[in-house]
Amino acid sequence: MPILDVFDTIWFRLQRLDLYRLYGSVEGDVWVEMGNAIIALNNPVKFGEEISKSSDIYRLWSNVRQCLGCKGHKCTVFIRQFAPTDSAENFHFYENGLKILRQLRHPHITKYIDCAVNKHEIWLLTERIQILDLAISNLSPIEIHSGLTHILSALIFLHNKAYICHNNVCPYSIYVTSDGQWKLGGFECAQKLVNSKHWVQTDFVHSIKIAEFAPVEDKPMLQMMVSVDIPPTARDVFAFGKLIFYALPYLEKHLMTETVDCLQRVAHRLTENDAHKRGELSGLPTSYPEAFSNHLTVAVDFLQNIHAKSCAEKQDFFATIVSQLKALPEEVIGRRLVPLLLSRHILLDSVAQEKLIPIVLQPTGILIASIEYLIFPYTCLILQSHNVLLMNTFYVHLKIFEVSNEGKDGLLCESSFQKWIIPELVKIFAVHETAVRLALLSYFHLYMRYFSRSQLEMVLYELSLGMQDKQDKIVSASLHSMAHLVEVIGGEAVTGLTRKKIFANGRPKVCFILMISSIIIL
Repeated sequence: MPILDVFDTIWFRLQRLDLYRLYGSVEGDVWVEMGNAIIALNNPVKFGEEISKSSDIYRLWSNVRQCLGCKGHKCTVFIRQFAPTDSAENFHFYENGLKILRQLRHPHITKYIDCAVNKHEIWLLTERIQILDLAISNLSPIEIHSGLTHILSALIFLHNKAYICHNNVCPYSIYVTSDGQWKLGGFECAQKLVNSKHWVQTDFVHSIKIAEFAPVEDKPMLQMMVSVDIPPTARDVFAFGKLIFYALPYLEKHLMTETVDCLQRVAHRLTENDAHKRGELSGLPTSYPEAFSNHLTVAVDFLQNIHAKSCAEKQDFFATIVSQLKALPEEVIGRRLVPLLLSRHILLDSVAQEKLIPIVLQPTGILIASIEYLIFPYTCLILQSHNVLLMNTFYVHLKIFEVSNEGKDGLLCESSFQKWIIPELVKIFAVHETAVRLALLSYFHLYMRYFSRSQLEMVLYELSLGMQDKQDKIVSASLHSMAHLVEVIGGEAVTGLTRKKIFANGRPKVCFILMISSIIIL
């Protein structure tokens, strides 16, 4: 049954007006007084910055602002103010958009949070987003390429599952979330999959549409010359083709030539003047796999569905994933992949624990820095000795060390590691699940140095809780981690005891050449 066949007849809930207070400043909750009517969101919000007026989103909305919802959740609020000259039909388009968005659930359709309506204004509250026409220049090419796949997925869902055509796919109806995902919004012109000729050719639709994204059948001067018997999804197909053309200048110099050529062929096909030659969007992923696939989309898809993968598939994936991830920009890894790389399924997967987790949980350069710190003083002495045999032996041991640790370096540089990985680890430490905690503590020595002081206090508290657990393995792992922390924060902070010197240093002096050998062998 089509999703929209189950609309509620009345779905705008009225609140108790005596509990409302008028909106006074941007520091208070959002309330607006219009004559004798009061409009209020069910979720009070605090205003933030206004979206730049250079965006085409203002074809549709009077005001768009970033805001904070209850419990500090980041949101975006869209406001449409109606003039006395606006028709009832205009109001109906916005009401239609709210109803449809409220019903839809898809990873790449904007998440609806709340709305409020009266005859003067409509307010829509969604997850925090940026408008694509403002954000695209700040995205990496691989995020833009992946974004096209996101919108394609959303449109296929609309056409094949929800039985809806969007009718206004364009840069200002596509939003970008904080983690770089593209999401479809702007459902004011959307309708069920029927011939929507009258619906999409009203004065309101013509006023908000970007001419470049309108197919020939919707051009006012050519409407009488075009057959009315066109596929209901043809407008969305055409607009998606135009979206590819819109994105191509950001991709041409960065993607493989074969991928760019394939995208161009797809875009030309989708923007045919003859609507019947455009085809359906659902066949594109299989007909043109090279156009809609890259390392990022492959990694995200596999990591999201790892619980359904076989052991052989995991072995193949994790054998190559590290090199593929290192080819991605660090900001993309941090924004899009870190939560997936440190998800419960990955932390507890035996193949991932062997091949991926140790790489993720340490910054790049840590092995090189460690060996340089250990041997640099001795390297100088060896070079000054001019002993050829000793120098050759030393060089051979260094090569052995380099080969044995090849590929074991981290994924992100230290600053990116502290920006993306550490906050995620702090969140995971709050999860009191045995398997997850043991997985974290197995690699504690790799990342313990990169916590801030406040983060370390929280981790220290969690470790002390672990030492009180009834399970010996949790106690043991927590004590081991505490032992590692001694070299970071000192013994007194770890034990809470006042210390004094009890043991004397009775080590014999060892020839520096023997020390070098032992260090390199280790």
